[in-house]
Formats: sequence, structure tokens, C-alpha cells
Amino acid sequence: MLTYVRACVRKVFVSTQKQQNWLEAKWLIDPSNTELFQERLEQYGSLGSYENLPMEPTGQETDIELISYFPDTADVNALAAQLQSLENNTTRLLTVKKIPQGNWATEWKKYFKPFLFADNIVIRPSWEPYTPKQNEIVLTIDPGMAFGTGQHDTTQFCASLICKIKKQRPELSTLIDVGCGSGILSLLASLIGFQKVVGFDVDETAIETAFENLEKNPSVRNVDFRLSKGTISELFLHPADVVAANIIAETLVELRDDLVSLVAKNGCLILSGILPDKDELIKKSFSDLVLCEMAQSQNWYAYLYCKK
Repeated sequence: MLTYVRACVRKVFVSTQKQQNWLEAKWLIDPSNTELFQERLEQYGSLGSYENLPMEPTGQETDIELISYFPDTADVNALAAQLQSLENNTTRLLTVKKIPQGNWATEWKKYFKPFLFADNIVIRPSWEPYTPKQNEIVLTIDPGMAFGTGQHDTTQFCASLICKIKKQRPELSTLIDVGCGSGILSLLASLIGFQKVVGFDVDETAIETAFENLEKNPSVRNVDFRLSKGTISELFLHPADVVAANIIAETLVELRDDLVSLVAKNGCLILSGILPDKDELIKKSFSDLVLCEMAQSQNWYAYLYCKK
């Protein structure tokens, strides 16, 4: 069964340290503070966190139940008091429980289930069996350190826009995935018919994770992942019909000229990872392109630009 639940994996960390027990803490947080809250958890020693965003029948987002992990020496209750004061919001610590060392390697896996990613594409982790329904295509993705499974709004916006533009313009055949992370968007692009896909990232672990996920999907063809150690221009990429960049707004603006140069004539640029208060910044920075479509949730925006 598919789970229509959106979640963001801030970090997945399977430790090799000799540790007796781990602590699993469940929090209830305001969705508008998710990113900042997770950053604070990491600063206080969190080894990983997962957030579940169940959709109400009305389509409105509720408070997020976020699960985080700590070494068993952490004082999570004291941390909760500090965080609540620091963030000045309604953050609540729900539960704290110990996880024996032997259970750590599998405990976090229970939060990852098959789900409908975009269009008819279903994502499943390798440890979860799934029988596809008629016309469904299954993509096997395992989360790696610091990279998610594709359930966050920003990734799903990109995926939906990629699928939509491919249906509208089937002649589009090449795609560049900027900041590819675990490679989800690149693999998706291949599955829906793009003939040549290149994903790149500045993080070596991201590229390793992307290649591992590529190996798990033998039906995927013509996908390459590259490590960017300097500027985008040093990758010697040819302009592509579609360029997708799911990164924060400030970086999108910083890379603005490079991103536009990667888009072929009459091609498309998909930008995601944009907070509402960065909306005007993005529109101003990319004003020379035609804004063809946008997607949005309570906390995130994505744009589809066309280059003439």
C-alpha cells in the first residue's frame, strides 16, 4: 500500500561507533520552523532526523511529528527546554525512548515506505517489497547520509514539473540535475524518457549515494553523475533541454548565470527549494526568462521558467 505522507530526511547516519544505546526523541513542531529546528538538533548532537507531514483531507498541513536520534548520553529533556526558548515557538517534546545498539541499524528504516512520487512513479526502499499496479513504474531508492528519499515538497515539485513538461513536449531529450543529492530526479528523468541525463553535486557522498541508487535500478539508462569541485563551467556540460535545481534560493541566485547558460534555446529551467519570503528575489533574478508555471505549498515554492 502506498503511503501518501510527505517526509523530509535531514540526515541518515548509521554509526559504527561502539555505543550501548541510542535515544529516539519524537517532537511536535510548527512546519514553518522545520529547517531551522533540524539545524539546531544537529548542533546539539542529533545523529539523524525524519519528519512526517500527513495531509489532512482538506489538503492543509498540520504540525509535524519529527523523529530524531541522539547518543544515549544526551540530555534530551534539557535540550527541549533550550530549543523551545531559543525558537520561541510551540515545539513540544513528545517522547524519548532508548534503542539498544543491536536495533539501531534497522530502527530508522521503519519510517521509509513505498509512496507515489510523481505521475505513475512509485519510490520504494530496497528493504520494502512492493507489487506495482497497472502502469506504475517502481524506482528503488535508499536514503544515504544527508540525503532523503524524495518525499519532501521541494523534490516532489521538481519531479511533478519534470513529468508535466515531458508530457507537454515529448521532444525534450536531455536534462541536467543541479545538486542531484541521491540522484532521485535524474533517475526519474530517465524512466520517463529523457535520453541523456547528467546529475552533479559538490558533495562526494552525494555522488556515491547517487551511483549506488543507479545500480539498484537496472532499467535506468543514460544517466551520469559528476562531482563538482569548482565552478559549473569546469564540468564542460552541453546545454540541456531541461535544467532542474532543487537548492536554496540564495544559491540559485548565486548560480543564476551558470544555470541560465545550461538551458538550451527553447528549453526549461525548474527552480525549487524556495521559501515564500524569497519569492521576489527569485523572480527578480530570473526576470529575463518567461515564468511558465509555479507550484507551491504552505512553506515552499517552485518555478518553471522557459528560455526563448
